[in-house]
Amino acid sequence: AEAERCLACGVCCECMECVKACLPKAIDHGMKDQFRELEVGAVILALGYEEFDAKLRGEFIVAMGAGAYAACVMHLDDCVGRILAALEKTGRRQNTLVVFTSDNGGSTVENNDPAYPDDHCPSGKLMGKNAPWRGQKGDLYEGGTRVPTLVSWPGRARPGKVQTPVHITDWLPTFAALTGYKPERDLKWDGASILPLLTTHTPLPDRPLYSVAPAWRARALRHGSWKLIVFGEGTNRKAELYDLAADPQEKNNLAASQPERRRDRGRGVTGV
Repeated sequence: AEAERCLACGVCCECMECVKACLPKAIDHGMKDQFRELEVGAVILALGYEEFDAKLRGEFIVAMGAGAYAACVMHLDDCVGRILAALEKTGRRQNTLVVFTSDNGGSTVENNDPAYPDDHCPSGKLMGKNAPWRGQKGDLYEGGTRVPTLVSWPGRARPGKVQTPVHITDWLPTFAALTGYKPERDLKWDGASILPLLTTHTPLPDRPLYSVAPAWRARALRHGSWKLIVFGEGTNRKAELYDLAADPQEKNNLAASQPERRRDRGRGVTGV
């Protein structure tokens, strides 16, 4: 495989040690004319999770799976810290929007699935925990779709916590609005700019939020506090309806007792 290439000096390096030294230059170079997405796994490979795993084992005894999972979290935290430190060093921290989020909830499936390349991690169940939410990665319950989103933008973002639901597809129109980009035609974006929410905590207009499970095995539509999940097709189709305001853990399926609301939400989901 081709070696990784340093973003700053352009030199291929198997261990990426140059990136650790050049990260401030990489950030400065990448932001002169355009936004650059810095992926932790691609930018900082010099220090893998194994070092953190060894550090954990030197401090206390942990189960094999839990130790590797905790080491990965520590590795991620360290990498994010390096990026923020590089932004501080280059004087760009105040005017840089940093978003920390995920595309799905935690997983508890078996590690080292043969469907994926061997990552040399310990075998066993993954340690994701989504409590109190129901479900996990791949599900359309809140445990599979509700994720943390932290935004740091010292020069612009208003500090605090907001409860307005947003969708990962909102980031593209948000970044476009941030750069002043205005498309010449309707690009049919799935999301909407959330800049007002970030800068002034202005709530977004009420809108439906649509999600699809892997292989289209289920579809979900949330509008307000009400959420409809549809499984299967044809005679195997099953619907579940939840009021997240009263039942955030999605324990009480109201599809049978709220037929009108179910049909109203169902108009926005193909095949309902």
